[in-house]
Amino acid sequence: MSGKNLILFLVGAVALYAIFHYGAPFLVALLVAVLLEPLVRLGMRQNRISRRLSSIMVCTVFTLLLSLLMYGVGSKIVSETTDFVKNLDIDDIVAQVTDTSQGILDSISPELAQSIREGLGMLLKSLGSILTGLSGYVFDFAISIPNLFLSSIVFLLALFLISMGLPSIKESFLSLFEESTADKMDSVIQTIRKAINGFIIAQLLMSMITFVLVLAGLLILDVKYMLALAFLITV
Repeated sequence: MSGKNLILFLVGAVALYAIFHYGAPFLVALLVAVLLEPLVRLGMRQNRISRRLSSIMVCTVFTLLLSLLMYGVGSKIVSETTDFVKNLDIDDIVAQVTDTSQGILDSISPELAQSIREGLGMLLKSLGSILTGLSGYVFDFAISIPNLFLSSIVFLLALFLISMGLPSIKESFLSLFEESTADKMDSVIQTIRKAINGFIIAQLLMSMITFVLVLAGLLILDVKYMLALAFLITV
């Protein structure tokens, strides 16, 4: 590799690191702004208002809903997870699940009960391995909360600004290409946006279904810290 190529490679590597490490809030804000764009346009058409006002309304509603979700569900999960880690006792959890499930297993055929016991044992063994390293994860997460708060502020500010200026950003990007290429690039951008929308919706639905099913199972087994465990299993 020549000296020039080596320098270009190093500069590119540093640029990518800076973009994904320090520019992550801006990249996420750009992605969310693109996903919210249909709602912004809908607000402009339905209410006959300017793009700036429509963007402010949509982003404000999105921020409020996200805040309520994080406060309502997130605080409960964090609280249960913290208590769970403080009182973590793998043997007690295994015994509790085994005792609760024993009554159910006694009412079915021995062959099926044995299969369920084996599967439950493997699940609890895997869960024990996950929970063993959970304390360190929670501690690291607690340390990163100040940085997470700062990143959230940067993300929200970037979201409002990018959403209001998204058409200009798009035009500036397309102006880098020739007219014939710009039309194709615009079509590609629209296709990617639809694909990302579909992917995110599908992932959210699958995560919600998994969370509900796991939570229902833990409710039946009467396990402590159900929300925390359901969340950890889902993610």
